[in-house]
Amino acid sequence: MSRRPWPSRPERRAGAGDRDPRFVAPEVQQGADWSPQADVYALAATLWTGFSGQSLPTAKARQQGAGLPDLSPALQGSRLEQALTLALHPDLAVRAVSASAVLEQLGAVPQAAPARPTSADAQPAAAPAGASPSAAAPGSATPTAPPDRAGRPQWITPVLIGLTLAIAGGLALRGWMPAAADAPAVTATVPDPLQVQPPQPAGSVVPPAPAPAPGPEPAPEPTPEPAPPPERPVLRTDVVVRPEVNVRTEPGGSGTVVTTVKQGEQLEVLGEQGEWSEVRVAQGGAEGWVKTELTLPLRSRAETQEVIADLQAGASVELGRGVYWLEQPLELTNYFGAIRGRGARESVLMSRAARDTVTLVGGDLRLDQVGIAHIGATPAHALHVSGAQVQLSQARLSGAVRDRALEEYGYGLWLNGGSSATIDRSSFEANAYGLYLEDTAQAYITASDFSSNREGGIYWGDQSGGELSQSSVGRNGAHGIHVSGTAQPNIAGNEIFSNQGRGITVYGDAAPRISGNLLSKNGLQGAGVQDRATPEIQGNRIRNNVQSGLAYFDDAGGVAAQNEVTENRKVGISVTESAAPTLSENQILRNGESGLVYSDGAGGEAALNLIKGHANPGIAAWGTARPTLRDNTVLGGQQSGIVFADRASGLIEGNLIQNQALYGVIVTDEAAPEVTGNTLSGNLKGGLLFKRQATVNAYGNVCENNGGQGLGLELDPTAPPPSVDEASCS
Repeated sequence: MSRRPWPSRPERRAGAGDRDPRFVAPEVQQGADWSPQADVYALAATLWTGFSGQSLPTAKARQQGAGLPDLSPALQGSRLEQALTLALHPDLAVRAVSASAVLEQLGAVPQAAPARPTSADAQPAAAPAGASPSAAAPGSATPTAPPDRAGRPQWITPVLIGLTLAIAGGLALRGWMPAAADAPAVTATVPDPLQVQPPQPAGSVVPPAPAPAPGPEPAPEPTPEPAPPPERPVLRTDVVVRPEVNVRTEPGGSGTVVTTVKQGEQLEVLGEQGEWSEVRVAQGGAEGWVKTELTLPLRSRAETQEVIADLQAGASVELGRGVYWLEQPLELTNYFGAIRGRGARESVLMSRAARDTVTLVGGDLRLDQVGIAHIGATPAHALHVSGAQVQLSQARLSGAVRDRALEEYGYGLWLNGGSSATIDRSSFEANAYGLYLEDTAQAYITASDFSSNREGGIYWGDQSGGELSQSSVGRNGAHGIHVSGTAQPNIAGNEIFSNQGRGITVYGDAAPRISGNLLSKNGLQGAGVQDRATPEIQGNRIRNNVQSGLAYFDDAGGVAAQNEVTENRKVGISVTESAAPTLSENQILRNGESGLVYSDGAGGEAALNLIKGHANPGIAAWGTARPTLRDNTVLGGQQSGIVFADRASGLIEGNLIQNQALYGVIVTDEAAPEVTGNTLSGNLKGGLLFKRQATVNAYGNVCENNGGQGLGLELDPTAPPPSVDEASCS
């Protein structure tokens, strides 16, 4: 039987473009000639499609990082999977060179047939005494089984051949492979057994068969239902890697939104057009178009398992483009190595498992251009580091979920057990807390982003510390930065903005240094200090916050110096309850209400501050507040410069109060401050006014060029007698 010669190179190249690209080897699609290795690729692609129930990605998609679909669970990790993976390798230098090489990988290479016996060999041997003559037929050799390789599965070869033929036929029916050319139909006429006559003697006359009796009219055959359209092949499976992505009716932003998918949802890719992919949502089946850059290809289970095995063996790994799905938390103990990827949004370790996506206990891990994402509603952290060191460079941690009942979990990066982290150009998004530090953990962070976390961008607790610089902390659900316990981090040169609560909140006995930051557009204060905290707040720009720029509560203290506190919607600086900070050399300008307010039993000292352009008093004190106001400049207010009311007391000394719409200083109700050595000029209603039950204790003040009296007394008859020297504001 003759063999069909191998087609010529031009013939094979010309036919390649007409074939389904999912079954064509990458080099052929790029213009190379067909070869035995290309045929191995096509056969393996056919088998893989049959065993997995999904079609393969195109060569282009595989070169962009798309993985192979998973085989059925019974075949995962088998020698068959290994052999087909070798046959489907995009690199010619690695791919199996022939079908024999694939079978060799399976351990099923056919053995050479036994040599034909010679005439001498064919003679039967003498039968043993007493043996039956039929034990060996004359002229024949006793058959013997060919030697078998130890452990070889003898069923593999026929099963592969049978599966190849069966799958190839099935794929041809589906239009996945070129079908055989049409052939003319052959019709065989089968006689009706009822019409066959028995044989008759020679010369006899055969009577005609009687006419059949009339029967009922045959029922009309039902009209067959039209066949459903063939299911469109899936090029690959992609995973959504942004918090929410719209699926539209057509490519481009003008298409109507069909549905919205969330991070972690899988999309079956049916086609591509420019920057858009046509997809079918795996859960629900909705079809439409998404922006391709908002998704990543799902890497195969085999690839992910290989990465896990390498990491747990202590090796460094490099991830390709795509999502590596972790079915269980990845736990690394005493690991010293690196996980490198193609980019924080290009190479992602993703899981919906409980507790942690990745855990490091002991060791030193470097994450470089890798994302770690937890999805779903199960409480978990993205990365937990305990008693170890971690270095993040251009990494992204997202999706951690808080257990509100237990007050646990939810940290993008959780550092405890004395851990330390160096973080550069990384992002923490959509967690409960982006970064959470406990006990003595330390974090040194530069040029990173903490945004859209539900309860805070960063939390420093206990005795933790470190430094945050040149970073942005914005649009978080509660406060931008929490500092509690006795933590003492250095927070310098950052932009802290648009958080729903405070930009920075400091409580407990914390004593951070906060310098050179921009704190703006936060929903409460730019910075709030409470409990017994004593931060140093210096050289910041605190502006456009919804409430106060800077607020002190409880027994808080510390120093605020050389800050610009401007255009906040309510008060520039508020000091309340028993707080007693030192405020010096701040510029407190054009805030919506007052510049500086003391209330309740607050105290402390304000010195050398510039307070200008407020709708309410520049400085106000009420309740039982007892501040010391020394050497401040209060200019251009729409009411009075300084007002003490209720039972406030304290000291007003050496201040310049100028160009107010009403008075320079008003002391009313039962207030009793000491007013001495101040200069009050250019105020439209007057210099110094005491009212109601106020205690008049004023001396050494200068009142000039005011619109009314230098010193005005509007006291109740029962008020204490005034104590005023004749030269004071006369």
